[in-house]
Amino acid sequence: MDETPSLPTLVVDPAARAGRLALRAAARTHPGRVREGNEDSVLLIRLTGLLAGGASPEMGFFAVADGMGGHESGEVASRRVLQHLGAAVIDRVFKRTLLTGRAAGEDWMERALSECIRAANAELLALQRANHSDMGTTLTAVLLIDGRATVANVGDSRTYLWRGGALEQITRDHSLVASLVAAGQLEPDAVYDHEQKGVIYRSVGESDDLRVDTFSVDLWPDDRLLLCSDGLWEMARDEGLAAVLAAETEPQAVCDRLVEAANRAGGEDNISALVVWAAPVASS
Repeated sequence: MDETPSLPTLVVDPAARAGRLALRAAARTHPGRVREGNEDSVLLIRLTGLLAGGASPEMGFFAVADGMGGHESGEVASRRVLQHLGAAVIDRVFKRTLLTGRAAGEDWMERALSECIRAANAELLALQRANHSDMGTTLTAVLLIDGRATVANVGDSRTYLWRGGALEQITRDHSLVASLVAAGQLEPDAVYDHEQKGVIYRSVGESDDLRVDTFSVDLWPDDRLLLCSDGLWEMARDEGLAAVLAAETEPQAVCDRLVEAANRAGGEDNISALVVWAAPVASS
């Protein structure tokens, strides 16, 4: 069974959810200032259109993967997982939505995204066996249909929600240090500076029995989702992420400034930022 930790409590105005949303998204990935190669990969898919004169549901799929394995294996792992995952989402989720003209329920969406990730995991395991490799990748992904975001993660790549000036981490890190912080055995800042901060206990490509955490979030006008690898959140920290998200509205400008901030802080790892803005659509 998937682990589904509860979401943080977000204070919202019930009247604000009215109206259609348009998805605007951008991404940037950078090797950082220390490593020569870049084992991160990002994926953006956005679909919009008209069916029989009416608007079809706005759909998007967004993902960040942080590869592991060295000698370019991490780069291969993150890229191949996103390729297979994107294809699975198009086939299993987008096709269904286009044929029915509406989004499925929350449980179905979480289950479908988990199944797509496990299918990509199976493909990576087959690639491992063929290449006698132990390459793997962390992953965070967002499936967005008609204003509802289904979020998933494996490892310590994160998805955040920025709403009304407040930043909340939606995903939960599958790392040793994060588990010790949650248990009250370490202070919260240990995720940034503990000597074992990079030790994760779950990743894509680790085993056939992959567990995926999933979450559901209804988006509101002007909400922003940030998907990122640990090379961003470790360097910029939550306060730095929030400051940039508050200062910029264009997704590409946010991504560019976040990468610059991570590099200014040391750029110790590969850096990836993907921002999705739920832009309000004026009624005609």
